[in-house]
Amino acid sequence: MAQTALQEAREAVDQATARAQVVVRPVAETDELVAMEALLAAVWEHPPGSVELDITLLAALARSGNYVAGAFRADELVGATAGFRCEPFPATLHSHVTGVDRQRAAPGTGTALKAYQRLWCLERGITGVRWTFDALQSRNARLNMGHLGADWVSFHVDYYGELRDGLNRGTGSDRLLLQWHLTRTAAHRADQMHRPERAQTLLARGLAGEPVLGTVPTTYSRLEIPTDIDGLRASDPELAQRWRDTLREVLPGLIADGWRVVDFDVDGAYVIVPPQEQEPR
Repeated sequence: MAQTALQEAREAVDQATARAQVVVRPVAETDELVAMEALLAAVWEHPPGSVELDITLLAALARSGNYVAGAFRADELVGATAGFRCEPFPATLHSHVTGVDRQRAAPGTGTALKAYQRLWCLERGITGVRWTFDALQSRNARLNMGHLGADWVSFHVDYYGELRDGLNRGTGSDRLLLQWHLTRTAAHRADQMHRPERAQTLLARGLAGEPVLGTVPTTYSRLEIPTDIDGLRASDPELAQRWRDTLREVLPGLIADGWRVVDFDVDGAYVIVPPQEQEPR
């Protein structure tokens, strides 16, 4: 592990926590774990009696060497994250859940949680983090791929089956699986970033916000997604489902043909490349 990566991780935590005005630290005490259970249930809008992660599992994870941390603002829990070690052992963490109370937390709290996660892992010899996220969540895609530089691994239709929380009930659980290489410094990530000057838009947002498919190009291409899928689900669930169906229609086929997702650009689109444009991994 390069010392520069560890030092960069420490500096990133200082900067991100100062920006979000939070303290991020491990959580293991019962009262704080109870608060974490309640926060995660509220963020995912679980019905009464249902939770995202219950206190017994959170306690087991926190007290067995796994990753459970919270973001605190003036001693109030405003963000939470939990994960566990996974294959390939012992150098990988699966980051299972990260949630932020957006009514009480300042912008940047999610970034602060990820920055701390990187530091926590590097200090314990963990050099890679894997996690999944909804492929239609543009804010998450921009943070995960555009800012952190996490690499695409695979795309899964209904990864978790039918979910019952308020945010995802009845919408499908399609997920992108990512791998974050923690020893990469910012300079290395910049060298590896895919920022083509020209890329044809294969999937676009139409004038009415609808998905518009073009023809498959032969070089770098873009797949636009809604800027706010949660808002769209609330205002027009049928249109939101059209986006889910369209991404399911186009992305698995491209992946089967050897295309790879390499970035998420500032205009809200995945950047994908065919096999002949790819650098050796």
